Parts: sequence; C-alpha cells; structure tokens
Amino acid sequence: LRRRWAATQPLREGAAVTLDDLRPVTLREQRTARSVAAEVARWIEWRERVTAEGRLDPELARPAGNWRLESPVNDFMDAYQIVAGCEARTLDLLRYYTGCFSGYRLIDFAPMHGLRSADPPPPDLTAAISRNLRNEEPYLDLYHRLRKVLPHRILADPPWMLGEVGRNVGGVVVNRDTVRWQMVLATLWHTGALGYLAQRSAEEGTAYVVEVGAGYGALCYHLKRLIPALTYVAVDLPESLLFSGIYLSLTMPEHQPALLGPGSPPPARHGISLVPNFLFGGLASQVPRVDLALNFISMGEMTARQVAWYAQGLSAMMRDGGLLFEANDPRPVEGSARAASDLLAQHFAESEPVDWTGIPQTAFEGHQHTARSHVHAN
Repeated sequence: LRRRWAATQPLREGAAVTLDDLRPVTLREQRTARSVAAEVARWIEWRERVTAEGRLDPELARPAGNWRLESPVNDFMDAYQIVAGCEARTLDLLRYYTGCFSGYRLIDFAPMHGLRSADPPPPDLTAAISRNLRNEEPYLDLYHRLRKVLPHRILADPPWMLGEVGRNVGGVVVNRDTVRWQMVLATLWHTGALGYLAQRSAEEGTAYVVEVGAGYGALCYHLKRLIPALTYVAVDLPESLLFSGIYLSLTMPEHQPALLGPGSPPPARHGISLVPNFLFGGLASQVPRVDLALNFISMGEMTARQVAWYAQGLSAMMRDGGLLFEANDPRPVEGSARAASDLLAQHFAESEPVDWTGIPQTAFEGHQHTARSHVHAN
C-alpha cells in the first residue's frame, strides 16, 4: 500500500520534516523516472560497446577514481543499481541514496564515514529522523546566519518531496545539503555571478550555463528557480545523470529536462539538458557560448588528463567571455602533483580565489580538507 500524504496543515517552526510531510511520487512520475532509467541504461550500453571497439577513449569516457567500474567496493554503482529500479518507495527516498555525491546521508544526518549510500534505510524512518536531527544543530545555526545576510529572493528552497527531510525553518526544509547550496548561492550572489547571469539573460534572451558534475541536480534546481530563462546543460557520467535526470524531471517538469544521448538534437533554449560526459567534446558546436561554467568537488576526483580536457573545452566554448566558478579539494588530483583549481587556472586568462559571503568555509562534503572556491575567466 502507498503511504498517503498526510501533510494537510503547515508544520510549526523548527519542527522535524519527515516523509509524512512530503508529497509522494505519483504513478505518472514513476513512469517518467523509469523512462529516464531506460535511456541512461542505453547510454551506458553504448559507451561500453563503443569503448570496447576503440572508438571512445576509456580514460575520458568511463568513471574514474573510487567510482571506477573495476573497483571492488563501489558505493556509487551500488546506489545506481538501487535507484535504477525506480520502485515507488525508492523514489520517495531518492535523497537518502545521494550520499555518494554530497558525502552526507539524510535520515542519519551524518557524514558518510563508515556509511554507504546503498545501505537499507532504517525501518522506523520517522523515529530515526527525529532522533538524528540533533546532528544538524551546528548547520542550523549557520543557516540562520546566512538568512540574516542574504536577500530573501536567493534563499534556497528545496522541494518537499523525494526524501528531502530535515527541519522546518520559515517553510524551508533545512538540512546540511540545504546549507551547502545556500552557501554556494550566497557566493554566486556576492561575487556578482548571479547578477551577470541575469544581465546576460536580459540582453540575449537567455544565459548559457554548463555544469560539469551535476550530482543529483540540486544546483540546477536552485539556479533555474532564481533565473528561469537560463539554458542549463549538465554534463556528467550517465550513471550520475540517472539521479539528476529523475530529480529534475520530477521537480521541474515545466522546464522539460531532456536527456541528450548520441544523435540527439542540440540543447533546447531555456531548457535543462542532461549530456553524458563522453559527448562533452561535441557541445562546442551545439551551444553558441558559455556564460557560466560550474564544478563542485568532482574535478578533484578526476585524473589530470580529464581536468585538462574539460578546462580546454570550457575555455573554448566561452569564446568572447565567460566565467568558470569551481570549488575543489586542494589535494593533488590523480596523475598530477597539483590540485584541480591549479590545473584549471592554466587554461584561463584570469583566476582568483573567492570566499563565501562572510561565512566560514566548511568541509561540507565530508572530505578531510575544505573545498576552496575559485573563479576563472577568459
């Protein structure tokens, strides 16, 4: 039996947001998720077949680092297999399975140290959420500090569905991921990047954003809420695009998120396009320019050659101007003695570090080191 949506009255301020307060997916949305999963499976089959034929470079096309397909312990791939089944309960808990992207697991409200995204959820979810919410207190305090210094229009507001549990603050579901994306939006606003996108959209009818490594799609969701006219392209492993494809298709159907595989048309103006990483090289001929490129954490998990490939491509697509905003671990990437930010800086005319808007940086990814944000410009 499907759980009935019981949220008929607003929650009190500061109350726990549990699954009973969220809207469950409909049968139509479940069918949409299954179509996304089927398309992603076709991409993966195509990638493996064409790579085996020698027509794709395996280092650029296939997962690397601890997501390598040959890895004996691969939490990311295990979570992918679970979500690809598109069971209704799995979709209602989608955000529980996204710890492989954020380094943080909802319901436990804890870093992923010793935890796995593919672990079965606890049997009594409401009790577990209420019990574990105390872990969120430091981030709740940080969130309140952010709200005091930011315009109301740029406050992050994740959808009340797909397992987005936490604490109700002013009608917003607040958890550590909410705080993380609020910090990103704060920095984009403080540095003028949001204003730049709004200006480009007003002048040209749209602004083109390319995000490399979109995770489960949260940043795309928040930016499209703020500036609906954006043309947003997310480039990622097809296994990752399963998560963002489902998330964005179910939370932003008005923008008609499209999965663009081999032979697909160019990204739709004002839309959301999800492009597998092995087709990144062809984007230059499909978008007129890139106004803002984004990357958070994932380039630190790539090889040096992969970072250079993306840097060269993004720099070329920016043509007469544009920005790359990224935050990556300061540790060296695989195959280099340098960090991703240093490697990226070699391909842009200007590069400078930026801080969050008056808020201390935090190791929100669950990594031992703090991610440092940089802006690179042509």
